[in-house]
Amino acid sequence: MRKKILIYLLFILSNHLYSQFREGYIITHDNDTIHGNIAYEGAILNSQICRFKLDNKSEIKIYNPRDISSYRFINGKYFITRKVKIVDKEVFVFLDLLIKGDVSIYSYFGKRFFLTFNNDSLIELKVKKDTIIKESGKFIVEKNEYIGILSYYLKDAGIQSDINSMNLSSNSLVKLVKEYHKKTNKDYDAYEDKNLNSKLIFKIGLTTSLVSSSLFIWDNYSPKVNDCYSYGIGLKLNITNFPNIFSNFVLQFGIDYYSILYKYNGNLESPFPYEVNDGRRLFDINLLRITGELEYKIPVRYIQPIIGIGCVDNLTIKRTYYNEIYKQSTDIRTQFRGFLMTIGVIVKLNEKSSLQLSMTSESEPDIFKGSYPNQPGGIVRTGIYQLSYFYIIK
Repeated sequence: MRKKILIYLLFILSNHLYSQFREGYIITHDNDTIHGNIAYEGAILNSQICRFKLDNKSEIKIYNPRDISSYRFINGKYFITRKVKIVDKEVFVFLDLLIKGDVSIYSYFGKRFFLTFNNDSLIELKVKKDTIIKESGKFIVEKNEYIGILSYYLKDAGIQSDINSMNLSSNSLVKLVKEYHKKTNKDYDAYEDKNLNSKLIFKIGLTTSLVSSSLFIWDNYSPKVNDCYSYGIGLKLNITNFPNIFSNFVLQFGIDYYSILYKYNGNLESPFPYEVNDGRRLFDINLLRITGELEYKIPVRYIQPIIGIGCVDNLTIKRTYYNEIYKQSTDIRTQFRGFLMTIGVIVKLNEKSSLQLSMTSESEPDIFKGSYPNQPGGIVRTGIYQLSYFYIIK
């Protein structure tokens, strides 16, 4: 039941994944400017489509690169329609215009970079890789072609040493071309996103958990252990503000500790040649729960709903058996893995701190090395109700 509720909520909330709209405008091929709201979806998707609506009540209209000349966020990024070669085919895309002047620099989702001089044709700045085969093996040699191109077009500024030492990245190119225009007394416009800090944000969190766990001993016979409860404590690390994906995605890592006692429910019949009475303790395990999860924050100002999926790795620190016959027939793994789904809310306390209340459903398919009589089993389904306090550390 808990799993069905989570799946249903994930489906409902997924309709809001693209709801972060910012003020901006589009420019048509007839050079008309239309103001409204544009979906900010990260560099990758914003290079493919423009989702636009006139106001909050209007329907969303999707523009492809062929449909409009350009679009821009107010005090933010500026995307221009240009044709580039992808694999062996030339296609229209929205290029991120980083800086505009006599020398202009464009980016294609932060991985490919282009230069124009006096609004001429696009010239790609790239690192060329060649494969050299010798008797001792195969080698890949990199050649920084972009150094030669920049050296030619920026030769009037006297910044050759800066060109030779730079790496191929958005920040380095913008810094270099700004310097070129200053040295040559030329005007330029830099389209930096003033609404978004480009640096990654790290948050450390303290967590306390209520753990509800169900154990099914075998797939075929499905004797079920009572639902067992425990409390846990742990730490979490959140990393946000990735430049090339949706700005509301969160990469979260966690480690929790808890101890849980499993008791059998009902009489255990064949294939075991003995009976376990109701309430009989089976085993107690102390666990370190290590998680990696990708979460999405629904963009609401103060209380933000979240959804997430990820993986969990449980490390067994200590195992205590209370039934010797059971110990002989079933051996708990020292490590067992599974998958998880999370829903919850984030409550912002101030600029530095927040609270997160979440419910996570996990399933570990096989926690036993083997079971009598050679039946695969040990399915654990766990629900974790967690309260976390986060503080920005960087």
